[in-house]
Amino acid sequence: MNRRDLLKLSALTSILLLSGCTQIIPDPIIRFIEIEPDYKMMMKKSKQERVVIVGGGWAGLSMAKNMKKNAPDMDVILLEQRTQFFSLPISNLWLVGAIDMEYLIHDYLQAARENNYVYINTTVIDVDKSDQVVITTHGALDYDYLVLAPGIEYDYSDWTLNNRSARELQTLYPAGFLSSSEVLSIRNKIFDFQEGVFLMNVPSGNYRSWAAPYERALLMADFFKKEGRNVKIILVDENKEIRIHKEEIQKLFKKEYTDVIEFHPDTRISWVDIKNKKVIVDGDVEFSFDDAILYPKVKSVPLLEKIGLLDGEGEANIKPLTNEFVDYDNIFVIGDARSMNFNRLGSTALSEAKQLSKRILYRSQGEEYLWTSPKSLSFCALSVDPLKLLALQGKYSYDLLENRFNFIEKKMKRKNLRNEDDNSLYEWATGAFNELFKA
Repeated sequence: MNRRDLLKLSALTSILLLSGCTQIIPDPIIRFIEIEPDYKMMMKKSKQERVVIVGGGWAGLSMAKNMKKNAPDMDVILLEQRTQFFSLPISNLWLVGAIDMEYLIHDYLQAARENNYVYINTTVIDVDKSDQVVITTHGALDYDYLVLAPGIEYDYSDWTLNNRSARELQTLYPAGFLSSSEVLSIRNKIFDFQEGVFLMNVPSGNYRSWAAPYERALLMADFFKKEGRNVKIILVDENKEIRIHKEEIQKLFKKEYTDVIEFHPDTRISWVDIKNKKVIVDGDVEFSFDDAILYPKVKSVPLLEKIGLLDGEGEANIKPLTNEFVDYDNIFVIGDARSMNFNRLGSTALSEAKQLSKRILYRSQGEEYLWTSPKSLSFCALSVDPLKLLALQGKYSYDLLENRFNFIEKKMKRKNLRNEDDNSLYEWATGAFNELFKA
């Protein structure tokens, strides 16, 4: 069996598997196209160079808009399996009732319409790198440049090697960093939880948003305290020290919320006893809980492994200063899926995509675009009513000897607000949503 036959079989198998667990919602214009006996093209080959972007998160949306903005003559197509966008950044405020859900939900069709690119609601199941074809549940699509922004996936292997147990953990104690359904589940947990022990954790490694787990613990503590509920939050942190905003957050843990938050740094969860609602940490210490939010480590999505884009460490095998796959100079990985140790933030994704769109434009003209550090802007909400925030901005430098990026932080100069809301987070978020979804 040759590679082409293997691709056909793989595509068919994926569709059969998807049909049992996922509702495929066809695009109103493009019909579902059978892959067998050969994959069919959903569009004719473009007369212009075509850029196909896989994934409609912050990075993918920014990539689509800026690619079309910088190269209006290119054919830009965004492939995304969701029908509407839900923002995970700033969703912690929605968990405690500080903002409306409508603020987080946005329209893919509006983004495509106003920024003049094509959005197709479909699921990518394979890539034929030799023929430069993306295979989806709606057919196939050729590309000149392929940008992969599929996000990340949870890795429960430190706690269980059983797939069923992993799914059970995600169902019972969702982390809330992959889907709107998880975030909705956590919000219901918070509002329904009247008393007892609520356990949370912070993973090690380059997880999604360094500040988010600490922010969530602080906002929940603020919520429970103002509601007068008898709740103890146990926060188990696998890192030796708080990853970001260390001094300020540590001070709040010890003074403002000492009666609510029990903080355990440098403590690793080794096993979760689902039946008895307890975790084992550092070999033999047990923490019992009444409810929990369990945040496992993260890993690359299966699609990258399937199409052969991972290195020996299970990371995207890309060149750090160009985001391009080491063996194919027309395939790029950005956003949370890339292997560089940038903080996985919406702001970083926006900035990174802008740079890559310029690189592709330059490359199409036979030139190279020099690497420029993405910009990161990290917010951490401390309380609601009034809304209090920490903010940190910075960029990255590349160490050639260590072959790694280092974060250069810069404290933000901001107004000293006392009993007033700090609206800088909303100002940034509103601007970012307008940037992604409006012309």
